[in-house]
Parts: sequence; structure tokens; C-alpha cells
Amino acid sequence: MNAAKLSRFFLLAVALGVASSVDAASWRKGGKGDGVSLDQAVEGVKRRTGARVLNADTVSRDGGRVHELRILTPKGRVRRMEIDGTTGRPLSRKRRR
Repeated sequence: MNAAKLSRFFLLAVALGVASSVDAASWRKGGKGDGVSLDQAVEGVKRRTGARVLNADTVSRDGGRVHELRILTPKGRVRRMEIDGTTGRPLSRKRRR
């Protein structure tokens, strides 16, 4: 598996872990709430990956909230992640050329 595929796999695993931890937390609280806060998204990424969050912000996009995170992986690579602010699920990344 080359480095690009491995890093995409790592980010997908991280994002899925964040989504599942947020869903479980919401379920334990007994309600749907207002979605996923930026703090919840950041803490989920840190807990699941050991990555350092360099920057995090919430933006409006297409009528919803999106949490944009820039992380430093344990291997020293900087990556970007986008989490849906309503569901806590990762948003697909478009390939940049």
C-alpha cells in the first residue's frame, strides 16, 4: 500500500471513529441535540488518533454547519478533515491536483 493510500485510509478511519463516538455520546444523553459541537469533533479526533489539532473552525456551507480541522498526525503529516456539524459524520474529500 503506497503512502497516499495509507494516509487516505488513516483519515477515513479517524473520521469514522469520530462519527461513531459522537453518535454514541448523543445516544447516551438520550436525545438528538443540536448536532456536533466543534469541541466534540476536536476531542473525538484527538482521542481516536493521538493527532494534534492545529486549527479548527466551523463554517456555514449549503445551509449547514461544517467543522474544518487541520491535524498533525503521529507520523508528522499535516492533514485536513471536514466533519458534518449536524450528524458528526465525515464529509468526502475532493481530490486536489
